[in-house]
Parts: sequence; C-alpha cells; structure tokens
Amino acid sequence: MHSLSPASTESLLLALRQPIALVGNGHPGRELGAVIDRYPTVIRFNNYRVAGFEQLIGARTSVRAVNGWTDLDTRDGEIAISPFTADAVESTHLPDFRLRQIVPVLHATTDVHALLPDEPKPSTGLALAALISHLGLEADCFGFDGFASGHYWDPGVALHTTHSRTEAEQLLRLPGITLYGKSFDYATLYDFCHTEHAEYDVNEGLTLFTQLQLTMPNESVLEFGAGNGELARYLEDHGASVTAVEVSPTALARIPIERKILGDALTLCTIEQPFDRFVSVDVLEHLTENDVRIVAREAARLANTLTVTVCTRPSGLVGPHGENLHLTVRPVRWWQEVFGRWFDVTATVGHGIGQVLLQGTRRRIAGAPLPAIPLVSPPAPLLELPETYTARAQPEYFVDSVEVTGGVTWQPDVYEMAAAVARASGCDTIVDVGCGQARKLAALHPEFRVVGVDYGDNIAFCRRTYSFGSWLESDLEQHELLPLPPVLLGQSVVVCSDVIEHLIDPRALLATLRDLLEHGRYVVLTTPDRVRTHGAGHAGPPPNPAHTREWTTEELARFCELEGLRVLAAGHTRSNDAEPDLATVALVLTRRQSVADARVIEAAAGSGLTLLVPESNDPSQLVPSVQTGLQGAPRFSIAVPDATTRERIAATESHGGIEAETRIFLDAQLEAGDVVVDLAPGAGFVALSAATAPGGAPTVLAYSADLQARKAWRRAALAAGRQLLAAHHDRRATLALDLARHVRDSGRLFAHVAPNDVDLLLDACRAAGCSAQLVAVCVAPTENTVDMALAAARLQASKYVLHHLVDQGGEIVLQHAATQLDEGVIAIPASLLASSFEEQALPAAS
Repeated sequence: MHSLSPASTESLLLALRQPIALVGNGHPGRELGAVIDRYPTVIRFNNYRVAGFEQLIGARTSVRAVNGWTDLDTRDGEIAISPFTADAVESTHLPDFRLRQIVPVLHATTDVHALLPDEPKPSTGLALAALISHLGLEADCFGFDGFASGHYWDPGVALHTTHSRTEAEQLLRLPGITLYGKSFDYATLYDFCHTEHAEYDVNEGLTLFTQLQLTMPNESVLEFGAGNGELARYLEDHGASVTAVEVSPTALARIPIERKILGDALTLCTIEQPFDRFVSVDVLEHLTENDVRIVAREAARLANTLTVTVCTRPSGLVGPHGENLHLTVRPVRWWQEVFGRWFDVTATVGHGIGQVLLQGTRRRIAGAPLPAIPLVSPPAPLLELPETYTARAQPEYFVDSVEVTGGVTWQPDVYEMAAAVARASGCDTIVDVGCGQARKLAALHPEFRVVGVDYGDNIAFCRRTYSFGSWLESDLEQHELLPLPPVLLGQSVVVCSDVIEHLIDPRALLATLRDLLEHGRYVVLTTPDRVRTHGAGHAGPPPNPAHTREWTTEELARFCELEGLRVLAAGHTRSNDAEPDLATVALVLTRRQSVADARVIEAAAGSGLTLLVPESNDPSQLVPSVQTGLQGAPRFSIAVPDATTRERIAATESHGGIEAETRIFLDAQLEAGDVVVDLAPGAGFVALSAATAPGGAPTVLAYSADLQARKAWRRAALAAGRQLLAAHHDRRATLALDLARHVRDSGRLFAHVAPNDVDLLLDACRAAGCSAQLVAVCVAPTENTVDMALAAARLQASKYVLHHLVDQGGEIVLQHAATQLDEGVIAIPASLLASSFEEQALPAAS
C-alpha cells in the first residue's frame, strides 16, 4: 500500500483488494467476526476497538477511516483516510490530527455532501459508503444500525449523536452497498403467517418438485426458508441429505427432519459446511432486495449448484398490518442478474403465474456483474421498412393515463376483437403485453381471466388499482422469459395493442410473442399505419415523441413472418373513438394451423377488423414455372416487370427450368417441417419451387436487396397457397438468428447459396447450433471457377461430399461430382449418405 503513494482517499480505495468490509461501531446483531475476517480488505472507523471483541467484529484491520475530530486517538502504523474533502467542516481538526499521526492521513477530493443531498451531517461511515458507491466499487457494511445500539464496546449505553438515525435506510439506497444487519423483522411476520394463514400449511416446494419430478439423490442440500419442512422430508425420502434453515420458530418446530437451523439470510454467512445444492422455493421474494443479494452470494459460497423459485408478482396474502408479503417484486431479468453474478443460471416457467425456476452451477469466476445489453436500433431493412426511413433514436416513456390521452379512447375495438378471438377459439384468458394502465383490459373481467404485462409507472398503477388479475413487470425492450405456465397459455389469447412502435428494437417483443405462442393460441397485434396516418411521403421519425417507428400493414406482416410468426389475418381497425378513420394496423398471429382459424378470422372481422385483400401480381408480367401441379397447371408464376429480363428468364425456364438440378433434388426431399434458406435467389425460381414442394410446406427464407422482387415472390407463394419469407439482403447479417428461430431441433435444413456464400452459411449454422440439421447445400452455378473451387474446398473440409444429379436408365440419381463444378453442386454431409441419400432415385421434374 505504501509503495503506491496514493494521493487521495479515492486513489487508495481504487487500489484496495475487493471485496471490502466496512465495519461500523454499532452492534452487528450477532457474532460475525469470522465472517468479517474472510474479507481481504477491512475498513474500521474512528476509535474502533478490536481486543476482546474478535468473535463479534473480527480481528483484522486494513485501513482506518477517520473524521478528524478532537477526540481521535493516534494509532501508529495504520493507514488512515477521511471521506471528506480538506475544506469540509468535518475536516476542521484534520490538520491537528495529521501532526499527531505518524502515518499520513488522506482526504477525499469528491464532496460527499453532493452525493448525499438529503443528509446535511453524514457520519464518517455513511460518507465513506457513499464515496465507495460513487467510485463504482462495492462494499458490505457491518455494525450500521442507524445508531440504535450505541457502540458495540458499550452495550446498552445510548449514543447521543447529531447524525440522522435513518442512515441505515440511506445505505440501502446506495448502489453497490450491502447491509449485513437487520433489515426486517422476518421472524415475527412469518410466525404470524404460519399461525394465521392456512395457505402456509401447503408447501409450494413440494407441489413444484412433485410436478416436475425433481429429486436430488445422494446430494447434500441446504434448503433456505423450509416452511413446514414437507419438501425437506420429500428430498430426504428420495435419498438427499437435507439441512433446513427457517426463520419462523413456529414453522421450525414442524419441520420433520433432524438437521434444521433457526435463522435468516445472515445465518447463511455463519455456516461453514459445504453443500452440493442450494434450494429455496418461493421464499426470496419475501426478503428485502438487500437480503436477496446476501442470499445469492452465500449460496455461491456454500453450494455448487442452485435450484430456486421466485414469484415475480405481488402476493395474494398480507401481514398483520395489511402489508404485502412480497418485499421484492421484480421481473425475471432482475433475478437472473442477481444470481447470474454467481451462477450460470437458466430460467424456466414454474407452475403458477409469475413463478420462475432458476437453476444453475456456480461460475468459475463468480461475482462479476453481467454485461448490460446495449439498446441499438436495428437498420430499417431488418425491420422491413423502406431503406430511407429514419427511426427515432430515443423515444419518450409513455404513461397511459387518462390525463395524457385527453379522454379519447385509442384502439376502441381492439380488446373486443381479442375477446371475440378468445370466444371463437374457446379461450378463457386474455394476456395483455404492454397493458399500460389496463383500462380496456380490466373491462374484459370477469368474463375472462386477465394478465397484464408492462413496467414502470404503468404496471405500478395496475397493481395499486385492480384487485383482480395478475400483473407482471417486464421491460419489453429485452427478450426475457414471461413466467406464464403452459396450461394457462393454452387457454389464452394475447393482445399487444400499440406497443411495438414504442420500442427501440422490436425484435425482442416479437421474440416474446413467439415464445408465448409456443403454447398460446393467438396474438392480436396493432400499431398505427404510417401511410394512413401521415401520408405516403412520410419517412420518419413519427411525430409522436413516444414512437420510434411505424409500419404499413404489408411491412409489419412481412416483419412478423420473418420473425417466425404466422399471419392469419391482416387489416385495419379504428385508431380512436373520436374519428372514423381505419388507420391502425391489426394482425392476428399464430404459429400453427388450427381448426379454429376460420372461426377466428370471422370473429375478428365481426369485431372491427377490416380485412386486407392481398395484392396480386400483374398477369401480363408473369413467368410460369416449368414445374406443374396435379391439374397440369404451372405450380407457380413469378412477376418480372422488365420486359427484356422477363423474356430472357422465360426462355431459360421453358427450356428445362432455371437451376433444374437443384429444384429436382429439393422436390424429392422436402416435406413439412423442413427449412430452406436461399442466399442466391436470383429470379426466385428455386425459392418458389421449394415453397411449393409436393411433399409438404417447408419454411422458405429468401434474401434479396430487390424489394419489388421480394413482394412478387410473396404474392406468387400466396397465389399457390403457400408462404415464402422474403427478407432484405442486409438481413443476412443476422442469418444465425433467423436459423435459430426457424430450425427446430428435429427439423432439417437445406440451403441454396452462391459459391462465395458458403462460409457465411456454415458459420451461421455453427452459431445457431444447427450444423447437424444442415443436410444439403445446393451451390448455384457460376462462371467463376475460382469461387467454385474455393467453395468446394470449404465444403469438403467440413466433411461434405459433392454431387451432381445424373440420369441412369430413366432414373435421376446422385453421383459424386469430380469435374464440371461450374455447373453447380449438391453437397451432402458424409455422415448422412448411407442412410439418407446414397444411390437414392429421384423423380424427374414434370
């Protein structure tokens, strides 16, 4: 330390080893000496004492913090610092103290009074904690109780002080500061709960573990908040060795196992025995945020693995004074971040609304904060907007209050539309993602169960105002788990009304909706129509300062499809009840076909949705496919506006077909559930051929910079009764995300690429974790033999075998390709040849 020659308190603090223990002179509440001595840096204050109090407050001291008052004694050999500046009133006598002290005393250069504007006379401890927090450091505070106990060496002697007795509360508000002291009277409250609330006779942990068939045989388990002990007994009956910790003496007496401890979060600090697993079920939300952080850290010190559930919404029960029993009501991401510092956690949905299950193993390098996810607005082509469109960089937060809306009801028909869709599909629950203040959602109760999702003032209003419903907090800018159980979602219609236009990156919202539709039935999604609201020439940003960007119906439908959502119906509805204009886009989305689809479309149309009639291609511009359907008609026809190009393409297609070899191969292989990605679509014939494959309806993704071509392909697929997802060429930068979104674990992936796109494809498959599903790479012909040779070499290095199709006695079969690589090749993984493709006869094109 002395060799560093720090010039100020701040420079010394930044040089100290982490973590830091700040040991105040109040009574710590229990013997924590061994806990404090575990810290590499221990800072004590003013005239602290150690001798004779080692078990209570430890023996080690790294730095002494002083205020410079006249009653300070000198202690040679101790590094001394002051959290106050040299000209602060608290430093009046610091020069005199320096003269008496052999070791230099450092002062701060930061005015801590500016950091604590509500505290005119901060104590040395609070001032130093504020300074540490300001520097972005972390510290744990012991013996800080707001001067309630007096000095620990004078127990029972009241302390007269000019400092505020609310300092402990102020400490809890400082980022990075954790209070290792009494923050709540848990024992009294939960004795009341275990005595007065019959619900506490039911062990939620036992219910969950039984439902999920979780057992931990041969593991040593520490269960925190064991309640009545039924889960502990269940785990022991299945071969675990359990130690139960419970704060309520009433509940502890009921726990039917031998190893049990009466204690709270601080009790965990005093346990030295290691465990295989830390378990806590629906307990941590009953703690203060301060104590949750203590539990997470101690869980990582004590156990290798973690199994924890928390509830992310307010409790349905109250304490003796009407207080809600959940002291920490936070969204899923907050809990992931708290435990993610110490464990590699995964979050899954529990068995109740708002319940999330966190499981993980201890991180090798624990304690480092997880990096924040930057919010960067994606380029317009990725969102299917015009390339010239300009989005707002930072929208305002929208408070959905009556005062803001001026008494006008926006989207007056949307919630009745969602209700009509729910009735038509036999659903009894409406989930509102981005519910605002939920006035329109609340009107659907009690006919429907209602669940609202939002954040900030909006969700706080809902929790205060409505005695019914479930209200979950989630920042929709982030793709995070919404803790809604599958059985609930199976009976739910989701409404997301005028939310997507507020978001910096709307892909997170669509990913959330896609997750909900894994078990849910339908989503009703609305947003202002840019052209109908502002005119065809509007290129952004939107006039509304709370809006980031706005779409047309066609643009939003394409965007949703590319994000893995199926557009069942699209159209417009009223924007508000003051004007009759149909200026709001309304989509009904799903992920799978259902027998209820026709009823749902009819119900939506009968409740305010004016269905959009899809555009069709100009018949005079169509080039028919050489492939024919069952009736002998072309399987599809593609519009090509330019007459010269159309004539050339038509001539090539009529003489055997454009890239006939690839189309013949795909026709023989494709079936429903497969995915085809086309990075070299050209005129679109390979992509449309794949989309209309006779063996089923695969998902086809084609990437092109030509907007008119993308529209023409989509229309051609719709005219053939199929769907094609056409994305902007720039979206290839997120190819890995698209593959992860569309390729199922049990599905197959086929690709059509130009030679210089082979690396892009293989790298994206590896990043998306779907390399094993890539069963064929069809490389388009090229006159550039160098590019083809490089592509062939990369594929062969990746253990693909190159093939052509050849005619053998009227049968089209695969044959190894040794020459003529300029004609294109079909590359198949060597591991699949014996079982799937080798010497397989393929039907010729019609």
